[in-house]
Amino acid sequence: MSAVWLFLVSLAVFGTLFYNFGIKLAGDVINPFVFTVLMTFTALAGHVAAFGVNKAFFNSDLKFSFGTTGVFYAVVAGIGIVIIDLAYFYAVKEGGLAVTNAFWVVGALVATVLMSYFFFSESINTMKAIGIILGIFSIVLISRS
Repeated sequence: MSAVWLFLVSLAVFGTLFYNFGIKLAGDVINPFVFTVLMTFTALAGHVAAFGVNKAFFNSDLKFSFGTTGVFYAVVAGIGIVIIDLAYFYAVKEGGLAVTNAFWVVGALVATVLMSYFFFSESINTMKAIGIILGIFSIVLISRS
């Protein structure tokens, strides 16, 4: 893995902390639908700003182009985000942040690895299988009080 990859993944972890912090604190003070709409508009503004900064300073040839297939995939992903945001908001309120996040992260990991295997012909080697098993075991350990 490269230093760029490590930096980007670290940023994703940092962003996840903001996401979880906001959801945990908002649980009792705002309607979940209002919260997710506000969060989505904030994310949209951030994406537009990031596009502009990228185009202005890093990649002046960057084009705002898309085709129908790309739009379809974006809509599918957007539906996934709506499901994630609302379900996760309620799950954190119901079950707490640590257990909910552990289940979400490991559950998504297992589902993604299986999807990658069955739909994209990616391999599952022994180390990946052990990682999945340990991830599932981590949920068991974290959810025990």
